[in-house]
Amino acid sequence: MGFSHADRIKQSKRLGGMARILSQQGYDVVVDFVCPTKETRTAFGPPSILIWVDRVKSCRYQDTNLIWEEPRFVDVTISDGLTVEEEVELIMQKIEQVG
Repeated sequence: MGFSHADRIKQSKRLGGMARILSQQGYDVVVDFVCPTKETRTAFGPPSILIWVDRVKSCRYQDTNLIWEEPRFVDVTISDGLTVEEEVELIMQKIEQVG
């Protein structure tokens, strides 16, 4: 697969579907995936917890920079200046809230 619009949508659907299948089988699932547009996020499907690692202002792939749309809603934002321990604490607090 490439980075065309159609490929990005297809890959988002695949990863989201695979995550849901594994979750339904009782596995804890973490998906590390760049969904640069609202459409790719919608294709992925609703996550239990959405963590946005907001550290990269411009990535090495110019095509992704050009289409990037900041997410409108996230559960946890990880930004510059936090220690690993602080990042883990933020995420664990959210996981406990979701239950």
